[in-house]
Formats: sequence, C-alpha cells, structure tokens
Amino acid sequence: MDDLRRKAQALEPISQEEAEFILNLPWDEFEKVMTISRKQADKISGKKIYFYYTGDKYPALSLTGEQCSLMCNHCKAELLKRLPPVRSSEELVKVCRNLERNGAKGCLLTGGCDAHARVPIGDFAEGIKRAKEETSLTLIAHTGPVEEEEIKQLKDAGLDGILLDIVGSPETTKKIYGIEIPEKRYIDTLKSCENYGISIISPHVCVGLDYGKLSHELNSLRIIQSITPTTIVIIALMPLLNTPMKDVRVNPEDVARIVAVAKLMFPSIPITLGCAKSAGDLRSRIDELGIRAGVSAIAMPTESAREVAEELGYSIEKVETCCGVPPD
Repeated sequence: MDDLRRKAQALEPISQEEAEFILNLPWDEFEKVMTISRKQADKISGKKIYFYYTGDKYPALSLTGEQCSLMCNHCKAELLKRLPPVRSSEELVKVCRNLERNGAKGCLLTGGCDAHARVPIGDFAEGIKRAKEETSLTLIAHTGPVEEEEIKQLKDAGLDGILLDIVGSPETTKKIYGIEIPEKRYIDTLKSCENYGISIISPHVCVGLDYGKLSHELNSLRIIQSITPTTIVIIALMPLLNTPMKDVRVNPEDVARIVAVAKLMFPSIPITLGCAKSAGDLRSRIDELGIRAGVSAIAMPTESAREVAEELGYSIEKVETCCGVPPD
C-alpha cells in the first residue's frame, strides 16, 4: 500500500501486476486504495466534480436507424430504437442546422454495427464536413475499430472526437458480439486517432460486459495505454429488455475497482463515469462508489451522486454535453 501511495504522490502509473493485486483485494483493504485513487483524481481536478447532462443540448443520432448487423447479446439493437434516425449526409446537415437553431451544443453520431463491429460513420463524411462548415456544433462519433483511412477521412471532414468501446478479450467479443476482435484492431484505431490529430479521443470500458463478471477490463485499460487519451469513460452493463442479458446485474464494487485501477494507471487523465451504468439502486451505488474511487465526472448522475459529492466537500459543475467531451 505504501508503494501505491508513493506512486500516486509522484503521478507515476501503477503496473499491471499492481492493478491485478488491487482487483483481488478484500473489500476492506480496497477501501484504502479508493482513498489513494480519490486523492490522485483531486491532483488533476481539484475539489470539483463535473456532472454531465445531455438531453436536447447534446442528443445522440443513429446513422443506421434501428439496423445492426451484429445484434450483440447485451443490446439486440434495443438502444437504437431510442434514437432519432438520420439516413443521409443531406439529412444530417438539416438535423444539425435545426439542433443549433434550438440551442444544442453538439451531437453524438452513433448507430448499429456492420459485421466487423464498425459503425458506418465514414459514409457520412460529406455531411459531417458540411455540418461543421455551416454550424458551430461539436460533433463526436462512436466508430468501432475502423481502419486508418477512415480516421483520416473523418479528421479531414472536421469530426471533433471519437468514442471507442474497448474490449480487451477476443473471447468476450466472441461471446457477446458474435465475432472475435483482436486487440491489435483497437490499438491501431487508437493510434490512428492520435496520429491524425483527432481532438477528442475517449475510449470506453464496459464493466461486466461478460455476463456481469470481470474479464476484459484490465487488458482494455492496458490497450488504452498505447496512446494518451483525452479522458477514459467507465461504463457498466445495462440490462435491457428483449435481450438475452436482461437479467444480468453488475456488481457496483467491480465498477469501483475498475475506476480506481484506471485512475492509478492513468494518473494525469480524467476518469469519467458514463451514462450507461445499470439502473435503480445499483446505478445509485455505482455513482457513489465511482466518486469515492476517483472519477472526475459523472454522466446523468443520480441524487446519490450529488449527496456523496457534497458530503465529501466537492463543488459540482453542470456540463451540457456528452461526457466524452472535456468540460473546458
């Protein structure tokens, strides 16, 4: 524990072995680690926590409507049914104009995946370019692991940021997505984002994706170490109706462990708790433990998040964008 404190004080990343050690600590011992990782976060963010709210100010748009070729076990395109569809570049430009007219600050471009786990953002490059020329919106996108040429195309179009779900286990992607995704595809995509100067690079790690248990998360963080991300967003499996995983629940303590490990592996990078993080009492508990473990921001926070932040003496700043976008 003393070595962890020393590294935290020096803003020195912990090793993989130390991260594994933390994940396997008894809870009462891990609570001491949370104190260290929380102080680590305070060195970067001070006594402030950002609360992100999206809504009309930063909506998500599906570029594939309700269509998805993968139909992953945890989603089955259920999330897409909640999103406004955009079918063409021309329609994207019109939607972006209307969003700005109504006071929006930006939007998230997402959608279903093709058979290789890619969202067809590149097909809308012309629309992105025109939207950036004709509005002041910040545009970010979920791309999936895509090729270097597409990253360059999106950068040239003016896309502001890329959000990429990292799953550091081909076995887990096979079980949940139906295809094996080697870690090299994720690393290549991240490095292409960095090499082409994408302004916002926000990798996401989903805790409990493998039917509620930890599997890929630590290796996912190691993969992210191949670049310097803007922020790292920790999310948790959401049980969705009409999916094979509708009854799966994530242990909030597992989320806290991954938050703490992420903070200690990336001492100078803010860790954010994303909007996807279970529901009800579990969501509240995840928010509470996330704050104690070292997040600098929370998307769509519960009342418990506010109570814990205030109890610990943090000021709260409201931000009306996607949590992958830095507050400044």
